[in-house]
Amino acid sequence: MSTSLSTPQPALSAELITGERKHKAVTAQVIFEAFGGEGEFPSLLVCEEIFDSLISSHSVLLVLLSGKVVAVALFRATEQLVGINIIAVLPSYQGAGLGRLMLQHIQENNFHLGMRLMQSTISTNSFMFYLKQSFYPADYFYLCVEKQTEPNKKNLKLEDDSEWLAHQKKQQRGLKLAEGKGEAEGDKLEQIQPTYEFRKMRESDVADCNNLHEEMCGFSRTADIRDALLGLFATCPHVIFRSGRLSGYTLGMTWSGHTLSKTAEDILVFLHHAKIINRQEELTLLINGRLYPSLLSRVLLADHTTSTKEEYQYNKRMIIERTYTMMYRGEYSTPSPSCYYIPTISF
Repeated sequence: MSTSLSTPQPALSAELITGERKHKAVTAQVIFEAFGGEGEFPSLLVCEEIFDSLISSHSVLLVLLSGKVVAVALFRATEQLVGINIIAVLPSYQGAGLGRLMLQHIQENNFHLGMRLMQSTISTNSFMFYLKQSFYPADYFYLCVEKQTEPNKKNLKLEDDSEWLAHQKKQQRGLKLAEGKGEAEGDKLEQIQPTYEFRKMRESDVADCNNLHEEMCGFSRTADIRDALLGLFATCPHVIFRSGRLSGYTLGMTWSGHTLSKTAEDILVFLHHAKIINRQEELTLLINGRLYPSLLSRVLLADHTTSTKEEYQYNKRMIIERTYTMMYRGEYSTPSPSCYYIPTISF
C-alpha cells in the first residue's frame, strides 16, 4: 500500500472544490489545453458547448493549486453507478497525481457505486492510466455521428423533384418495414407484424422503462429517466410500444442520453425521428460492434436521417468518427443479448 510520501507534491497541496456554471470558461480552457484541441475537443468553443450540455445533469470537480484551476472532472452519479465523462489535467501538471486524486475523491463520495467510462482508443496513455487505477476494459464501441460528406454531384443537379420523391418513397418503405410491415407484390404493403406506437415519454412510463433497463442491463436507471423528463438533458424522451407493451425508449441520441430497445427496428425508428427527440442536440450513437454488427451496418449504410431535399443533395449521413473502450471499476455485466443498448458517453 502506498503512503502519502509517494504522492507527488502537487496532489498533496491541491484544493478540490465543486464547479458551478460560473466556472464554464476556466473548465473549458483546461479541457481544451489538456487534450490539445484534438478528438472530441477541437476548439475552445466546442469545450464550452460541452460544458453547457452537461452542467445541468453532471457534477463538476475542480482542482486548484495556489488558487489556479489546473484539473477538472465531469461525472454523473446515479443509483448504482458513477459515469466518468471527462477528466482533464493541464499539460504542465500531468503526471503529478491529480487525475488519480480526482478519481479517489469521486469514489470516496460515492463509495457504494461502481464506476464506468468511455476511453478514446486513440490514446494509449489514458488507457494505461485507467488500468493503473483498477479500471478494466469491457467492450468496444463505434461513435457514429451525423456529418455532411462530399456533396453528391448528381443530386446537386436535380432539375425536378422526381428523384427526391423516389428517395422519400424508398425511405418511407424502410420505415414501414421497421413498423412491422413487409412488402408484398409490387409496391403493395402487407401487414405481417403488429405496428408500433411512437410517442413522447410520460411520467407513467418511468417505471416500465426502468424495469426494462434493469432486466436487460442489470442496474437501475430511474434517476436518468426522471431527469431526462425534467429536461436536464435538453432532449425530448420518447418510447415505442408494440402490441401494447413497452418495446424501447430513448432519452436522446446524444452524449448524455441512452437508448434501449428489444429490437433493432426500434433503434432505426428512433434514428429516423432523431430531430424531434434530440431537439438542438448533436446526433451521436455509440454502437457496440461486437454485440450489434448488423445494427452498426444498417445505421451506417441506410439513409434514416435525411429529411429535406437539401440534406439529400449534400449527402448528410451517419459516419464513424472514432472508437471507444468501455472501462469499469467494480461489477460489470454485459447487456442481455435480447436487447439493443446504446449507452451515453459514460455508460
